[in-house]
Amino acid sequence: MVVVRSEEPAPAEATAVEPPSPAASSPAPATVSTSQVSPPPPPASPATRASVPAFTPLADAVQGEWALYEALERRSLRYEVVRVGGVAVTVRLRIFQNGKPLGLPILREELRDHDPMALQAGTDATDRRVTPARITAAGRDWNALLYEDRWEDEEVQYVRRTWASADAPVFGLIRMELRGDGELEARLELKGFGKPDGKMERRSDGEKER
Repeated sequence: MVVVRSEEPAPAEATAVEPPSPAASSPAPATVSTSQVSPPPPPASPATRASVPAFTPLADAVQGEWALYEALERRSLRYEVVRVGGVAVTVRLRIFQNGKPLGLPILREELRDHDPMALQAGTDATDRRVTPARITAAGRDWNALLYEDRWEDEEVQYVRRTWASADAPVFGLIRMELRGDGELEARLELKGFGKPDGKMERRSDGEKER
């Protein structure tokens, strides 16, 4: 169960823009047709939903680690782990518009065994493929998994591609792109990250986070 609370009573705009998690920015999936016949998969076929291991990036969360994402419309989101308990992790979300704070910070409590990619898959109506990938973001290369989800909702064909890595801080997200009938509707990309020990601290613009 996810508990969301503000550090102070938040204005309406603070809660209106807060996404459930970096990996879940999409409309709810609806039933898609399963009548299409696919050819036999090649030897290196993508993993099926049942064969994909659990992705639990908060299992080794460290207090003070953070991740900064760039979204559409000149908006950015900064997630920071502020408390680590035996069962749950408290994450603070700050939202910025044109570099300026938008509303008040929001606190979220997530279970340490929370799998954001399982939540993102939605229902069995979502057609998911998972393949290994190499991606560059925030000034470095990452060994990641590419989750590609396809579904139909109100006669719109959606495709969501999410690159995730256990090496990335907080929720493990590196990049997410959502398209409806080919049009880009949502995007998140990792632009900065760090840990309190200073061993992993970088921004794509070369500046150090302060």
